[in-house]
Amino acid sequence: MLFGFVLFVLISLALLHIAAVADKEQRSHPSGTQRSPHSARSAVVKPAERVDDLQTERRRYEALQHAYEQLQQELAEQKALVEQLQNASLQPPVNESLRQECLRLRRDLDQQQAHLHAEWQYNTFSKLQTLLTNYPSAQKIAQLKPDLPAQNLTALFTPLEHLADDWGWQAIGSVWEQVPYNPQWHQADSEDIHPEEPVYVRFIGYRSGDRILCPAKVSRSLPTLVND
Repeated sequence: MLFGFVLFVLISLALLHIAAVADKEQRSHPSGTQRSPHSARSAVVKPAERVDDLQTERRRYEALQHAYEQLQQELAEQKALVEQLQNASLQPPVNESLRQECLRLRRDLDQQQAHLHAEWQYNTFSKLQTLLTNYPSAQKIAQLKPDLPAQNLTALFTPLEHLADDWGWQAIGSVWEQVPYNPQWHQADSEDIHPEEPVYVRFIGYRSGDRILCPAKVSRSLPTLVND
């Protein structure tokens, strides 16, 4: 398209130049006018004038040739730019590359979380293994011998104490201990118990630092078993 435009410009300039020369000839020799031999001799173009005309035409030609070369160079640059854009469109966009990288990192993170969870389960089982393996047998013995002293079974729960220590859990109170009622740490068995009122710990609670994992269950009185 650009080459056709350049060719059209060159042809138009050539036609304008021919028309200008013809018009000049017509003005210098009007139709129907007889020229004398003297006027014919004066109409002869001098060599110096002819040289000037040739030089002028040469400069016009060089100017047109220079303009044509510039247009050709611009056309080549535009063609190269189009090729670069086409090549760039074949490559995956940057956003797609970032998305793929995010997906890969997400998969790695999920795998790492699954591995850590499995490792946590294994470590927890290792700490509770004695309780988990012996408790079913102890339960069966208790069913066969209801009069078996409970003291014989307390050793089974030692792993729980070790597990709480390893995880940094702290007990809230101790069993049957008398403490002032604290609504943040205690769960009362009656709604009319007021803060700082003396209560007894029925079941201990646990906390981790300032976070209450489960409050201790308290009451105004001890179990009947203790009073007996």
